Amino acid sequence: MEKYLRGLRQGLLFACIFCLSVTHVLRAQANELDNVRISVTFNKVSLSQALEIIGQKSNWGITFDDGDVAISRPITYQANNTSVTDILHYILKETSLNFKTYKTTIVIYHAKEQIITGRVLDNKGLPLIGVNIIEKGTHNGTNSDASGHFSIKVSDNAILVFSYIGFATVERAAAANMSVTMQEDMGKLNELVVVGYGTQKAKDLTGSISHIDMKGKENSATTDLVAALQGITPGLNARSGSMAGETGGLSIRGKTSLSASDVPLIILDGVIFNGSTADLNINDIASVDVLKDASSAAVYGSRSANGVLVITTKTGSSDKPTFNLNAYYGSQDHANTQMTKIMNAEQYARRLVDYYYQQDLYSWYATGPASADNRPVRPDVNDKEVVASYLRTDEEKTNYLNGYQINWLNEVFRKAPIQSYSLSVSGKTPRTNYYLSTSYADQQGIIVNDQFKRLTFFAKFENKITDWLKIEFDPTFTHRDYSGLETSLANALIASPLGNKYNEAGQFPVYIASESYAYHPLAHLYVSDKEPIDNLNLVLKGRMRIPKIEGLEYEFNYNKNYIFNRHFQYFPKAIAEGSQVNGSAGKTIKNQTKWLVNNIITYKHTFNKIHSIDVTLLHSDEELTSETTAASGTGFNSEKLGYNALELAEVQTSSSAGSREYTRSFLGRVNYGFRDRYLLTATVRRDGYSGFGSNKKWGSFPSVSLGWVMTEESFMKVKWLDFLKLRLSYGTNGNQGIGAYNSQAEMSSTNTVFGANTAIGLYASSMGNDDLGWEKTKSVNAGIDFRVLDSRISGSVDVYNATTTDVLVERAIPTISGNSSVWDNIGGIKNHGVEVSLETQNVKQKDFNWTTGFVFAINRNKITKLYDNVTQDIGNGWFVGQSINSVYGYETQGIWQEKDLFNKTIMAGSYPGQFKIKDQNGDAQITADGDRKILGSTDANYRFSINNTLSYKRFSLSIFLNSVQGGNGYYMASNTGVLVTGGTDKAYRLNRPNVRAYWTPDNPVNDAPGMYYNPKIAPSVYQDKSFVRLQDVTLSYNFNNKVIKKWGFNNLRFYVSGRNLYTWTKWAGWDPDGGPGVTSPMIRSFIGGVNTSF
Repeated sequence: MEKYLRGLRQGLLFACIFCLSVTHVLRAQANELDNVRISVTFNKVSLSQALEIIGQKSNWGITFDDGDVAISRPITYQANNTSVTDILHYILKETSLNFKTYKTTIVIYHAKEQIITGRVLDNKGLPLIGVNIIEKGTHNGTNSDASGHFSIKVSDNAILVFSYIGFATVERAAAANMSVTMQEDMGKLNELVVVGYGTQKAKDLTGSISHIDMKGKENSATTDLVAALQGITPGLNARSGSMAGETGGLSIRGKTSLSASDVPLIILDGVIFNGSTADLNINDIASVDVLKDASSAAVYGSRSANGVLVITTKTGSSDKPTFNLNAYYGSQDHANTQMTKIMNAEQYARRLVDYYYQQDLYSWYATGPASADNRPVRPDVNDKEVVASYLRTDEEKTNYLNGYQINWLNEVFRKAPIQSYSLSVSGKTPRTNYYLSTSYADQQGIIVNDQFKRLTFFAKFENKITDWLKIEFDPTFTHRDYSGLETSLANALIASPLGNKYNEAGQFPVYIASESYAYHPLAHLYVSDKEPIDNLNLVLKGRMRIPKIEGLEYEFNYNKNYIFNRHFQYFPKAIAEGSQVNGSAGKTIKNQTKWLVNNIITYKHTFNKIHSIDVTLLHSDEELTSETTAASGTGFNSEKLGYNALELAEVQTSSSAGSREYTRSFLGRVNYGFRDRYLLTATVRRDGYSGFGSNKKWGSFPSVSLGWVMTEESFMKVKWLDFLKLRLSYGTNGNQGIGAYNSQAEMSSTNTVFGANTAIGLYASSMGNDDLGWEKTKSVNAGIDFRVLDSRISGSVDVYNATTTDVLVERAIPTISGNSSVWDNIGGIKNHGVEVSLETQNVKQKDFNWTTGFVFAINRNKITKLYDNVTQDIGNGWFVGQSINSVYGYETQGIWQEKDLFNKTIMAGSYPGQFKIKDQNGDAQITADGDRKILGSTDANYRFSINNTLSYKRFSLSIFLNSVQGGNGYYMASNTGVLVTGGTDKAYRLNRPNVRAYWTPDNPVNDAPGMYYNPKIAPSVYQDKSFVRLQDVTLSYNFNNKVIKKWGFNNLRFYVSGRNLYTWTKWAGWDPDGGPGVTSPMIRSFIGGVNTSF
């Protein structure tokens, strides 16, 4: 721990020294009046005298015409440590004089002010709202109103600069009754896209990259970036978490590995990001670029096989300091789901009657009856005394007869608040660009005691030290707090509705209705739980323009990252987990440190106005170290200090671990363009990773891509076709997601008792492999980008095919070898798909606009090869020629009915009320070897989303639908625990789901077995998880700029937003978009907020 604290102190000291150094350099070299501060006292002095004093104290030259300043009034004024700019504004405010700077000289000149009015229109003559209008060279500015009109007071001979997102900037000399027409700059074609260690215009891209503008995403009720990206772009598969502060899951273009990680690499402002997306404040993010094909991602070689997510944060954009505030507050509950259907008291009691009754039926069925004659009679379930006699405890019987019941789901679920506040200040001068922000988020989960709090601080300082040197410093700190152990939803699902919430002492009983399986659902409220996570990230960048060689630059990046993770818990004797061991406590501390150094050389130049070249060379080193210490204890005679007194435990255990991994990389990339028409990108990257075997530590990853902008050809000058580009790429990416030491032999420990002593023994658990190396994915991508009908319709289509070889797999080996497993490069995988993105401007009028975005993606994968000529690995669910995520099991054909028994067509050994399993090989018996088959896959069949944005005057409405579809055996999942209420032990002792009615002779359903269900083989029950979800709806109102400027605001917007409002699905589980084993419902949110700048 001391090592990490020492490192933290060094990092903070480094940050302070840097800030002080930059401040000193700026003060010493500043040629901006904003950075020069002086103190003056004027007592009835002339303007000329005041100006001379200012010049002397500021060490700036000052020049003026004596005639201009002679007629001014005497000046009385005092200022302490005030910028020269502010002083000059004050002493000149009652004159017609103004000032400007030239190098280090202040020039005072006579300015005639005039009021300029006008209107700003687009190229179709429609008004543009909110155009930024600045008097060039000053801080004087305004914005156009809802009808495009503006009014501004400017000096004589002023130049006005008109800027607006999506339009080319216009400069015009100020004149009376101006009419300014702004031209679209081909929309998204000229926006900069981050391509890895650099940027390119969208129209010049040759790879498959999706650019996501994050504007407006901050108004959604989510604290995590992953949830904000759901369904936005094809190929990016994001799902939100179901707990407070949970990050969910993220993948790009499906799965390409069997055992190695499939999580995409995340880049934050050009540097590999080692934290969680939960550390990021969405308000700070300007854009996200998704690098999907091999050519685009190959620049990150070693970890790019799963795609790359490049996050770009905001920078200063206004000459004046601009404050931005986004705040919202709202409420959350669980989204619609069938999982909340559990048995009430009456159903719970009657199920025991049927449990015993159906046992009697089994005995009768075993006699081979030919008809229902003499069938045992079901007890009278309408007689409460009869039903009560079947209940297992006096507590349940008393409550049942008294009509008392409790719905435990209502006890653990709640309507929970969510709130978020984000404040930033940003700006720029000719030499400085800055952005600082802080945010606070507080999300209470929809399960009682599920809590998440986050505090973030983020800053970006860029300073132009000289004309050839820029320095940037980006410090970030995030504190996340997950303290508080949520109450148990799992226990609420199985607890008896006839149990008591409190015991006689007014406390929660350890078990519900004395059932040792049924822990009290609310017992975790008694647990002491502390789980803070701190992330400190420091980035220093230097960019140097090499003199005398135009276009040649050197960039240096240094990143130091510290993550401190602590988790402390104490389970008291008053709850089940603690009562079994007389109290249980644990402390786990994990610290992680990363440093990274990038050395980047770039050369950009255009020859003869037709040949453009962009060369990038990189050398990178990265080291990641981690240390974990854990201590625990059981058996506490005193519980007062809990986890803070582990030494009081009767049984004490401790463990520790540490790791270090190192990556070194070299990269060369060339971008070439001819007449902006023919485009080429070629990349070679070589990586070395310490985690691989001694013989295979290095890997090479080449790629090449081509682009042809067909609309630059003379024969493609078609009036309705605005832009058309063809793309083709081929490349190799690598995957190193196996951990630091999996190529080496691993030992595990075990405890053995000898008499009164305990000995610690070691045994081999995993065999080493010196030839363990890179998993490589080679892929081909063909794409087309288009814009037609004056950009009213635009989009892209991509088709890709990827082949993974040397697949990283942890496979079992015979224990006779002395080991149980080994990591190896074996097998192969193929992955292919199609992605479509379409955007249409349906209506574009003066007061009403309507745009639609449509996204579609389909992905398929299959295993092409396993190991040692094996074609199937049933234990892992791997089959050559089939999907990685195949579903393998028994096929059911409904439920055996009594008529099947009576007419002798029932399978031998089966009874009515049991699943009818298909006899695949026709041998009149059901066996694991002969009757299981591949039923389908958990992979989606296809995905699509539709986003409609409508605006009317100052109102804006966004409606977003997201969908994942199955069918034809796709997007299946086992849901046996929900759909099958019967069984033996659990059906007898615990409450059961009530989604499907269970089988009885009087209710012979064909999709669920009986309450007493004890077959020789119990097949899983699968469901299609297809869904369509109303994911986001946001309504906002923008106030009139003229009105809010009087209040001191630049803009003001109120909004209301709903998330996960409704899901149309036949899936009976919690969330059809959830990952494997999801055990809680999706969160539905409603918020109201305000977004303003001033």
